[in-house]
Amino acid sequence: MTTGITTYTVEALTALKEAPANGSYLQIQDKPLLIESVLRFLPGKRLVAKAILDNQVVLAKCFLGESAKRHMQREQNGLESFTAAGIATPAIYNTLQAQNCCLLTTEFLDASQSLDDLWQQELADEQRLSLLKQAVKTLATLHKHNTVHNDPHLDNFLMKDGALYLIDGGGTKKESHPLSSATALDNLGFFLSVLFPRFDHLSVQCLQEYQQIFPLGNISEENLDAAIIKRRKWRERYLEKIFRSCTDFVAESKFNKFQVTNRTEIRPALTEFMADPEPLINAGKVLKRGSTNTVSIVTLNDQTQVFVKRYKSTKGLLHWFLRGFRQSRARNGWYTAHYLLRLLGIDTPKPIALMEYKVGPFVTCSYLVTAFVEAEDALHYFNELKTITPEATTRSKLLKDTLKVLKDALFFHGDMKATNFLFANGRPLVIDLDQSMVLSPGNTAEKLLKKDEARFARNWPAGSVAKQLFSKC
Repeated sequence: MTTGITTYTVEALTALKEAPANGSYLQIQDKPLLIESVLRFLPGKRLVAKAILDNQVVLAKCFLGESAKRHMQREQNGLESFTAAGIATPAIYNTLQAQNCCLLTTEFLDASQSLDDLWQQELADEQRLSLLKQAVKTLATLHKHNTVHNDPHLDNFLMKDGALYLIDGGGTKKESHPLSSATALDNLGFFLSVLFPRFDHLSVQCLQEYQQIFPLGNISEENLDAAIIKRRKWRERYLEKIFRSCTDFVAESKFNKFQVTNRTEIRPALTEFMADPEPLINAGKVLKRGSTNTVSIVTLNDQTQVFVKRYKSTKGLLHWFLRGFRQSRARNGWYTAHYLLRLLGIDTPKPIALMEYKVGPFVTCSYLVTAFVEAEDALHYFNELKTITPEATTRSKLLKDTLKVLKDALFFHGDMKATNFLFANGRPLVIDLDQSMVLSPGNTAEKLLKKDEARFARNWPAGSVAKQLFSKC
């Protein structure tokens, strides 16, 4: 090893709060593992990295803590169950063990792409359906061999040279008896629920391919739809993570302040702003200065721009006092933005940070920071139209599709002004989510959704081109 390069002991790696540096070493069982590139790091729990061991490029999964051996064994057993079922998966190379640390190395699939990365590309429905059918056939084969993958996300499927590989053996469970139709359908629904609702028409087209490998009896498209919806509702639990420190977020909670930041957005300029936001807000381009909130485009010290909403009531002491005991509007905007992006696949400016100043549970002032996006609002675009153009037809369809997804998800926006719908690169973005909410089925939901529809319809003057485009919305 080269002098000056960091070498971690197992104890030192376990104590790390941030990921080890690329190019550093881990010393385990007298063997140096060169960490070329960290892929995932959960402090005190797990390190996943592209690495070199014994002069061989490997994928290294290092399990830490008292449960390390159990987790490594689960990973190994899962990968072996894939192989036994005839499913392509990275070959296991080596296992090393130390106290509170177990290392499993496998084949590194260079030049592979996750199904999630492929799915994010601009693909035709036929291309998406082809990818989806391959994944569903893999899942059916797993079920045929009495095995359930409990974390069947798109990024656990890797495509290399036209072959689909299944990874993450730790998320599997092999039963000693054939899977019931209910268990298999639930797992299939779980996998398909990770797709956004606009792809549900593709999901039902995969049922025949699944049934050819692992028949589920008289399972209909309606049954599959119900399983997807059930699991999609269950997946809302993910949003609990957006308020705590985890892989994606860094949170800090004190008596007088709560703050959570998207981990990928943390940089000195943002940290400086969050420590004292008022000067830059006041120096920024103030778009709105109301009695309860201020909206501003802020230029950070690194010259990047962000969109900041500050919520602080100036309506009087009583309003300020009563509002302080409710969930802050910044917090609600943070939640609903993630709900749209991660569960519904609807674009909204990326939420970067949430900050609340508090006195115990009482919120005195809150801030929501999102990415700044150059965009055109729907009100001006559609109301300035003189004739129906191909672009206008496309944009109106995309916007109507967005509204349908919101309605089907029982998502109440609360302020359907057309200025709250933007177009960036031809795609619609939904903004101003601080009063939005996800409703439960029932009469109240129907009334509120009709209220949203009525407000949206009022955007377009009678007889206008826009009114024609949205007449059936």
